[in-house]
Amino acid sequence: MTEQPEVLVFGVDDSSLATVIESLRGSCKVTTTENLYDFLEVLRTPGPNVCLMGQNASNTGLLLEVGGLLQHFPEAVLLLNIDGEIQWGNHLAHNILNIPAEFDSLKLFDAWEAAEIIGPDYCPINSVIALKTQVQTTVRIDDKHFYELTVKPIGTGEPKLILATLRDTSEETIDQQKIDAIYKAGLELSDLNPEELLALSTDDRIELLKSKLLHHTQVLLEFETVEIRILDQQTKELKPLASIGMQASAEKRVLKALAEGNGVTGFVAATGKSYLCEDTSVDPLYLEGAANAKSSLTVPLMRHDQVLGTFNVESTIKAAFSPKDLKFLELFCREVAVALNTLELLMTEKASTKIESSNRVLCQVSMPIDDILNDAVWVYEKYNGQDPLMTERLKSILNQTQEVRRLILESGESSVDSKIKGLFPVEYPELKTKRILVVDPDEEVRRQAHAMLDSRGCIVMTSNDCEEALRLIRGFPFDLVISALRLPDCNGAVFLARIREIHEHLPFILTKGSDYDPEHILGEAIKIGLKTVIYSPLILRQLLKEIAKAVSPPQDGDNPSNGVD
Repeated sequence: MTEQPEVLVFGVDDSSLATVIESLRGSCKVTTTENLYDFLEVLRTPGPNVCLMGQNASNTGLLLEVGGLLQHFPEAVLLLNIDGEIQWGNHLAHNILNIPAEFDSLKLFDAWEAAEIIGPDYCPINSVIALKTQVQTTVRIDDKHFYELTVKPIGTGEPKLILATLRDTSEETIDQQKIDAIYKAGLELSDLNPEELLALSTDDRIELLKSKLLHHTQVLLEFETVEIRILDQQTKELKPLASIGMQASAEKRVLKALAEGNGVTGFVAATGKSYLCEDTSVDPLYLEGAANAKSSLTVPLMRHDQVLGTFNVESTIKAAFSPKDLKFLELFCREVAVALNTLELLMTEKASTKIESSNRVLCQVSMPIDDILNDAVWVYEKYNGQDPLMTERLKSILNQTQEVRRLILESGESSVDSKIKGLFPVEYPELKTKRILVVDPDEEVRRQAHAMLDSRGCIVMTSNDCEEALRLIRGFPFDLVISALRLPDCNGAVFLARIREIHEHLPFILTKGSDYDPEHILGEAIKIGLKTVIYSPLILRQLLKEIAKAVSPPQDGDNPSNGVD
């Protein structure tokens, strides 16, 4: 007896097709299914010879499958039951999981032995069954291969089938890991603190930063040939900071931040734009750096729109660097620029602390030194000519007392590394080494004069009355005298008149409060030749400006002032 053929029917409820099915029952074994789960279960058995799908089954998804389009889908597609067993998979799924075309009761993660779920959901199939909603998680195969696993229940109510897709996210995952690593490297590059730096010289600090830079460049970015240059903001010269794999002649080459004649590095420093050289043999800007280099990538080191330097990498392969390499190097160079800025700030802080300490010591000893000088000058004038040996000894005391002040000031400056002195902007540099005498009965005013002017390199002496001041003026050369309107033994106009008997053109500034001047001292001083008055309370910037003007030689074409500034 011939075995009857089996016919599998899915989704048939049309009355006309129902008549056909009834007519088949006499000669065929007919099995009907009402849902996709039952349909696939029967379909997996070796029995059915023919599949008959009704109108309800003619949806887009089934039509796609019938046409074989799911086999060409760019993602792996799997159909699982609630036990996680694979019911069906397209070609890509079979390739990824390395499973044969025919298999039986094979669970997803049993087939995918190399897979490691790294979250956020560590039990995606159980979560889908419990939550009845879509779940996504990430699966790692090794350090270079990652997949996004998406699982979703099919149908409503209690799910019997689960749809799973696998999307290869290796490239984007590795990119994000590299971005995170670059950020972490930036934190490490800037991980310097003043305590650690106290024992390090400038060269030591630079060497520490260089070693970190080169380490991350090779390990993180995987660049073997590197050259980093720092821009001198004044000379515009690009000075080598660190390099690996560059020819000695290239390292010694003098380059400036100019768009022409200074290679790719000079162009990048001048424009602040990155430059990708894909073929060095035809690039008009390229200057030979690494031996046999065929391509290069150069990125500016930028901080707040200011170019700090350049970062150059080269390869012996043409077009070795991609836009993605450019992106990662630009990100890394941002962190390098921050690290350079942090290093500069810490170096500045260290230098500032040393200079401030020196200035504080100088201010503390300046008043006692002034007292010594005033007493020594008094003795010198009283006994000058009577005893030559005493006269010489007094001269020595005067000179040595001034030398103490100079040595204290220079000790603060010399303790600062010469490479970072340029970090401090010099305000009114013309005041340095100028000798200024400040005459005021108020000790606090004299102390403030030292605090404001000693730190700017001025040689400051003070006295509290006219007679002391005149002795100092006779004994020492001065570039400027600053006096209060009223002194214990005379007023400012009388004091100026007596100065003119000694020095006809010695610059003189009078300071005056807001109180009334019934003796008209100011008017008398103007008649004698007073040019400048500064009104209290003293404003530092105004005071420095007037002092700088007073001690500066007149410019050609300047007209002498007849009034008071």
